[in-house]
Formats: sequence, C-alpha cells, structure tokens
Amino acid sequence: GPVPACIDELAKIAVPALVLVGEEDEAYLRAADVMAARLPHAQKVAIPKGGHVTTIEEPAAVNAALLAFLRRLDPS
Repeated sequence: GPVPACIDELAKIAVPALVLVGEEDEAYLRAADVMAARLPHAQKVAIPKGGHVTTIEEPAAVNAALLAFLRRLDPS
C-alpha cells in the first residue's frame, strides 16, 4: 500500500517532544505549529531572533530551551 506521510505518523509518538523553531523562520513557522499540534505530548518553543539555523544564530537560547524541556521530564 501507499507509504504514509511522516506528518501523519506523529500522533503515534507517545513520548514528550520539543518542537523548536526560529521566530524569523517564516517558511517553517506553520510546519512547527502543525508538528506540535500532531505530537500528543509536544511543547513548541519559538526562539526570538532565530531564523532557519537557530542553533547557530541563537545557541544560548536554544540550549536554554533544551535544558528547560529536559528538566521538566519525569525521570521515572
């Protein structure tokens, strides 16, 4: 049969997920919203002043978002 689109498989991911997007990454803002909406346990963070390569443009903000996300996870 036809191969399902990845976006249609996101609802099956039952673990916490972090969707990071740069606030200025116009081409991917909608995609980030869709991903966050379809992942059952997602948190979306838009990085201020971030573009498409936010990890390089705003590394401190990305790291802070990652650490905050990881700290909220249940260690069990």
